[in-house]
Amino acid sequence: MFDKFRDAANCWFGHISTHIASSKCDKDKALPKKSPVKHKLLQGGNFNRFFKKEKEEPTKPSKKNVSENSSLSSSHASPKPKFFSGNTSDGTIEELNNTKYLENVFFSKTKNERIEELQFYQKKALAGNRHLKKEYHPLKDYLAQRTVLSRKIDDKNKLVTLINGQQSIIDARKSLPGGRGNVIPDMEHTNFDSLAGKIVAQDIQTFLISALFNPPDKQNEIWLAYWPEGFIEKAIDTIKDPVEREEILRRTATAGAALWAGSGTCDDYSVLSAAYHASRLSDGLLVTRAGSSQPMDHGWVEQGGAVIDAWMQGPTILKEDANPVFKSEQQMGYVFSLDRSSGKLLLEGAHGIAAALRGDTKMHSKLTKYREEQKQLRIEKAKNNTWDYKNNKQFFNPVSVFNEEFIKESKEALSNLKTTRLKLKTNEKSTKEAEEIISNDRGVDILLHSIREVGAHRDLGLNVISAVSSISVSDVKS
Repeated sequence: MFDKFRDAANCWFGHISTHIASSKCDKDKALPKKSPVKHKLLQGGNFNRFFKKEKEEPTKPSKKNVSENSSLSSSHASPKPKFFSGNTSDGTIEELNNTKYLENVFFSKTKNERIEELQFYQKKALAGNRHLKKEYHPLKDYLAQRTVLSRKIDDKNKLVTLINGQQSIIDARKSLPGGRGNVIPDMEHTNFDSLAGKIVAQDIQTFLISALFNPPDKQNEIWLAYWPEGFIEKAIDTIKDPVEREEILRRTATAGAALWAGSGTCDDYSVLSAAYHASRLSDGLLVTRAGSSQPMDHGWVEQGGAVIDAWMQGPTILKEDANPVFKSEQQMGYVFSLDRSSGKLLLEGAHGIAAALRGDTKMHSKLTKYREEQKQLRIEKAKNNTWDYKNNKQFFNPVSVFNEEFIKESKEALSNLKTTRLKLKTNEKSTKEAEEIISNDRGVDILLHSIREVGAHRDLGLNVISAVSSISVSDVKS
């Protein structure tokens, strides 16, 4: 009995003494090494091939030996892997139990990795000093949508153009806080003040241009005084081409009148955003104020393959994703270009005109009174139902900067976003249970979407604390 016990102990623990070098425990009777579970095991496929029986089965102790050495078996036998269950006396593993275990391992590992990745990006965002402005969120969402659609923007020049264009949109909208004078929701929200401001601004623009290009008379002399002192001479020195110079001066009058009113049309928004964007350009680059009368009378800004439109709904986007309006044939009278110097000049003149008009108390009061009259006139007409402004072709409902195809693709991609699922060949008994595990594991989808968004946030080149703070790790764990 002692010899048997010693032989068994040496077989299990490999501590063979020198005086029994020719022991009965040879290599054929050693326990087989457990096959390592490789990483590809968690990537799907037929897992049973990893658990096939060894070509040469190990010698199993008889029931008699097991009972005789029960103390040894209970204290020193190798523990079964957690996924071993059921009857394994024949050396096989139940397929269903393996499948369920591996599914749980896969999803648990994927979730944990994604949660750690998201936390890493959140920590990285918190480490910075800059926050993503709320006004940048539409651009952030656009970049995330492009990423989800597998059309991520990697070109750094395009990203710079989009970021600068978004800031130009922000500046133009802040410059005209009264809203759009020909967009119905803005008109109603301001009780028609945005429309009244637009009407007055158009009259101011006419007077300013007349004073500059028509023969002097009493009225022209009055309005000529609202052009900043020395501005005309500076324009002559800066812009040598007389045709280009006249265009810039006319657009300066447009922007100055709109700045005083605080509201405007697409013409006003596009001129201002073009000037703001031009002031951010590098030497040698141009921004174009484009426009067309078909399919709608509209003006906008283009630069570096991007569309910059402060009047429409949405951020700066690439032209390929933009409303068909931007692909219409451009027309003379709408188009002009600005470089950095002419853009800064236009802004200087426009802000100078607005300041001069506000600084003249008498003129400012006169214009404000006229504005209030126009506002009350529209209120009365709307109240008495004598003015069907909602069906007037001069006024618009909000228009999206995106084309319908991009909107449709984005919605479908976001609603159908799926991670690569673990595909298993299961028998009929386990199919239903496997599908239930897969269909109920929504956390992986949410995490993947969140991380794709974080990646788009980082492409902005800004700190993304405001963006990632809306993604709750606790939510995606469940």
